[in-house]
Amino acid sequence: MPGPVEVFCSCCNPSLKIKSRAPVGRVVPCPNCGRKFRIELPTKDDDAWEAEDEKYSCDLYEYEVATSTVDTEDECEPRPRRRTARSSSSCGRSRSGTSKRKSLSRFNPLIVAGGAVGAALLVTAAIFVFAGGNGGQEIDPARPQIASPAGLDIGAGSVLEKGIGTVDGTADISDEEIAQLGRDFAASISSENSSATVALMDFDGLSDLITRGLGMSASDRAGFKAGFRQAFLQPVSFVGQMVAQIHAGGSIRFQRVLTVDGERRALIRLLQSDGAVSYNELIPVRRSDGRIRVLDVYSYLTAERISETGRRGVIPAVAAKNRSLLERLTGTDRAAAEYFRRVNELVLARQRGNHRGILRLSQALPTELKTDKMLLLLRLQAAQALRDDPEYVRAMEAFRSAHPNDPALDFVLIDYYALKEDKPQLLQCLERLYKRTEQDAYLGSLLAETVLETDDLDRAASVVTAAIESEPDLQNAQIVLFRVQAERRDFDGCLKTLTAAFRQHGFYFGNNAQVRALGPGVAAFMDSPQGERYRRVAKGG
Repeated sequence: MPGPVEVFCSCCNPSLKIKSRAPVGRVVPCPNCGRKFRIELPTKDDDAWEAEDEKYSCDLYEYEVATSTVDTEDECEPRPRRRTARSSSSCGRSRSGTSKRKSLSRFNPLIVAGGAVGAALLVTAAIFVFAGGNGGQEIDPARPQIASPAGLDIGAGSVLEKGIGTVDGTADISDEEIAQLGRDFAASISSENSSATVALMDFDGLSDLITRGLGMSASDRAGFKAGFRQAFLQPVSFVGQMVAQIHAGGSIRFQRVLTVDGERRALIRLLQSDGAVSYNELIPVRRSDGRIRVLDVYSYLTAERISETGRRGVIPAVAAKNRSLLERLTGTDRAAAEYFRRVNELVLARQRGNHRGILRLSQALPTELKTDKMLLLLRLQAAQALRDDPEYVRAMEAFRSAHPNDPALDFVLIDYYALKEDKPQLLQCLERLYKRTEQDAYLGSLLAETVLETDDLDRAASVVTAAIESEPDLQNAQIVLFRVQAERRDFDGCLKTLTAAFRQHGFYFGNNAQVRALGPGVAAFMDSPQGERYRRVAKGG
C-alpha cells in the first residue's frame, strides 16, 4: 500500500504529508499559512532536492485532507487572521461576503524577508552545485578557532567587501529604458513567468559581484554561476517568492525611476493579498549586446543589495572549502564558517517552511551568530509567520539592539511600533519610507491612516488625496479617503468613494458595530440617506 505523499503549499512552501494520492488536484487550506493551494505531486527534480536535504529537515506537518474541507476554487485566498493594529479596510467585505482583511495600519514584512533573505538562501543552494552537492567540507563546530590576522575584517569597507559595486553605472541608460525594464520585470512576475523574469537579469554580472576576491577557482566560479541562475527558478528564491505572492492574489507594479546616490533605479512595489507590502529597487546595467538588464536589486527590508546579501551567504560556504580564507575571517563571518552545518540547517528549515524549527535552531546558535543580520531576519520572519507576537517583538528588539543604526530598521520596526501602539515612532518610520519612495501611494495610504488616528484630519486629507491622485484605483487609499470624508461629514464624497471601491474591487462596508466603531463620522454616514443609497448600490438596487 502506498505510503504518505509529500507535497508543498504554493504560497508558503512548507512540506506537508497527505496519507494518499486521492486529494491530488484538489484545492485545500494550508495548515501553515491558511491560504488555499492546489495539491500537486512534486517532480522528479523536486524529489531529488528533498532527498539531498532530508537529513537536515525538522518535523513535517502531518496533514490528512478531509473531503468535506476540500474546495474547488479561490486558490491561495487568505483566511481571516488577527491583526496587530486594526485597519479600516479589515472591517469590509468583498462581493462574495468573505472578509477582505487588508491591513492599512500594519506593515507585514514577510514577503520582503522571504524575497531578500531568500537571496541568501538561493546563494547557499548554488553553493551546493559547485561544491558537489554537500556544501563543501564539513566544519567541526567543536574544534578550536584559529587566530585571525590582525586588521583583516570581512565587514563593510574591508578588502573582500570592496568587491561589491556596479559595473559601469547608469549614465548611458535613459530614464525611459529603466522604466521599461521595471515594467517588463513587473509584467513577467504578474504573468507568473519565472523564466521570463530570470531572462531580464544579468547573472554573470551579479555572480561576479558576489564572488569577486574570494579566491574561488575558475571551475568553482563557473559552477556557481550555473547554479546561481538555476537557483533563481526555485520557489524559495527572490523571483519564486514574488511569483507565489501573485499566485496567492497579490499584485506587483513598477512605480517610478528613482535616483539614489547618483544611481538611477526602477522602484518595484509588491502587495500581498492581505495588504503586506515590499519594495525593491532594480539596479540596471547595459551589457555588451546593448540590452538593459537587472544587475542587482536593493531590498528595503535588508537595506542592502542582493549582491551584498549573497556575498555574506557565500563567504562562510567558500571558507568551508578554503582554509586560507577561513583563517582571514573575523566576527560573524568566521562564526558562520565555523558553524556552517548549523547555519545550513537553519537555511534548509526556511526552505521547508518549518518556522518552529527556525526558532528552535536560532536559540541554539552560538552567541556570535545570534546577532547576524540575516539570521535575525530569518528568526523574525518565522515568529511572524507563526503569529507569535511575544517572540516577534523579541526578535525585532534583538535586531534593533544588534544593529541600532541599520537603515533596515525603518522597515523592520513598522510592526514593532504598531504592536506597541507607539504612533509617534510609527509615523517617523512611515515618513522616512514615504520620502525614500518619493511619496508612493500605498505608503501614503498607510501614513494617512496613521495620521488620522492622531486626529490630524487636515494632514491625513492632504496625504491621502495625493495618494488617490497618483493611483485613483488604489483600494487602501479609497478606504482612508472615505474615513476622512466621513469625519468631515462630506457624505456625498463618501458615497462616491465607496461606490468606486465596490465597483472596482467588490469591496463593501456593512452597517455593523465594527464599521461604526471606526469613528463618529463613519457611524453618521451609515445612518444618512447617502449611506442608505450606498447599501442599495451594493445590493444591486
